Amino acid sequence: MKYIFMIVATALSLSACSDPESPAASAAANAGTAASAVVFSKAETTRPASLPVELAVVGTCGFDRLNGSEHGESSAISDKVRVALNGWSADTNATAVPGPVIVEFDGPVKLYVSAQRSLKRPDVAGAFNNPVLQDAGWEANVDLSAATPGSYKIHLIEINGSTATICDPHGALVIAG
Repeated sequence: MKYIFMIVATALSLSACSDPESPAASAAANAGTAASAVVFSKAETTRPASLPVELAVVGTCGFDRLNGSEHGESSAISDKVRVALNGWSADTNATAVPGPVIVEFDGPVKLYVSAQRSLKRPDVAGAFNNPVLQDAGWEANVDLSAATPGSYKIHLIEINGSTATICDPHGALVIAG
């Protein structure tokens, strides 16, 4: 009996540890891949050609988080190569899903970077009683290595077909010298 127990225990131990396709092994492998998969897009000094010359000024946007924390009116950063921002931007009268967002950093130099529309914002949709605004969230992982030291106001530009809006979410980044 003792012999059978040892065989069963050994077999169970080996099967749990040696299966490279086990859910635990796959999850561990995917966690390592996901952590290294974040890409920081380099902010450019050239204004994107896709932006119309005229931008309508609106007041419906938000800059919520900087590097995973809530930001203040002015937030200082020490690593300008890895800056993560997110928030929301939307035409509150929209009947279609909000368009692409470009984040403008306006300071000693102007820099532009495209944001990703990947954050669901049911709070924004509820606040404006407009279900299409559920997709109003944006996030941007930015490499600001082209930025010179100083204070940069953040503006959000939303492109809707051949028109675009610009919004000031009342946020700034300070890059130390």
